[in-house]
Amino acid sequence: MNLRHFLSCVAICALLNSTAWSQYPVLPAETLGNGNYEWRPELGGWRDKTTNVVWGYSVLDTINAGVNYSFATSNISNYPQYLFSRAQSLLDEAASWELAASMQTDPLVKQRYLDLASSKRADSASTTLAATDAKQYTNWRSPTLAEFRAAWNKGLFTRGSGAFNLDMTPFNGYQSGYGGSTWTSNPPSPNKKLATVFSITSGQSYSIVVSSQVGCIAVRTAQ
Repeated sequence: MNLRHFLSCVAICALLNSTAWSQYPVLPAETLGNGNYEWRPELGGWRDKTTNVVWGYSVLDTINAGVNYSFATSNISNYPQYLFSRAQSLLDEAASWELAASMQTDPLVKQRYLDLASSKRADSASTTLAATDAKQYTNWRSPTLAEFRAAWNKGLFTRGSGAFNLDMTPFNGYQSGYGGSTWTSNPPSPNKKLATVFSITSGQSYSIVVSSQVGCIAVRTAQ
């Protein structure tokens, strides 16, 4: 972590009055990914120590919607802006909960709403920090099938006890149950109707219709 990123983290953490910062995950000691990946938020995410491929967050989880093949291969370059937009939507949700709290007379319900608002503001802060890091780079793209397979073999999506499961958003932490089909950037079929996805649940790949709405993960190659 460089000095700029450290100071940014300290400043926002102080704002949130919290010593915890969910954007900085700690891998279990027995995790396979420990030897192959390092957390480099100033580069945009988890860096493969061998190939310099940096894995960012799930676009599906960032925009709360699946995407088609065209989006995954063309619009993924706008990944930092999607993070900024998500951060703003979280602030809007926080404001809605605060408004609801202001109209409550039941102190227990009021506090519950305020707690939800506080949580949304914390999520927005971590997403803003991730977006600020990601914005430094313009080479965000979808992974190739070969990159997905290599990441699977190196433990990026490891399952089971002490598993290293990719953090899908800047604030939700590791999701041991997370899974789903995710677009690769491999070329579509000759008739342009099918394209390849990788399942981070099973480690298998298969073809689906290019208009299907599934997941997409942002990656970039660090220089």
